[in-house]
Amino acid sequence: MIAGGFAVMVAGFALLTVVGAHSQLSVVLVAASLYASGGVGLMSQVSEVVMAAAPTERAGTPSALLESGTELGGALGMAVLGSVGTALYRSRIGGQLPADLPATARGAVRDPPGGTEGVLAQLPEAVRGPVLAAVREAFCGGMRARP
Repeated sequence: MIAGGFAVMVAGFALLTVVGAHSQLSVVLVAASLYASGGVGLMSQVSEVVMAAAPTERAGTPSALLESGTELGGALGMAVLGSVGTALYRSRIGGQLPADLPATARGAVRDPPGGTEGVLAQLPEAVRGPVLAAVREAFCGGMRARP
């Protein structure tokens, strides 16, 4: 069961490596469902193994350690991977933006795509499309960590 959970997670993460700027949302949802399902199956089995190995009168300690490790690992993993993804996004976005983009818009778009919609709404229609394409490419490239 543990190996199966890892295998399903790997399949989900492998599917995420093919996600690009023009991929369908369904591909991302299927990939996320796969790795989440594998992770849930994996963690339920790991919890069972840990708790079965602990003496009943001392079950609180391994339970607390398991839960603390899970929370710390998840938070640390998101922080590290989010920082790496942001750094990759910022390194890619500058060279992909149109040369005639105003400096204020260029600075706002350099931040990860969450705040980009407000900037895009203020741009002329002719510039909006290329900026949106550059943002999508840089973001997806940052997620894949590929050139």
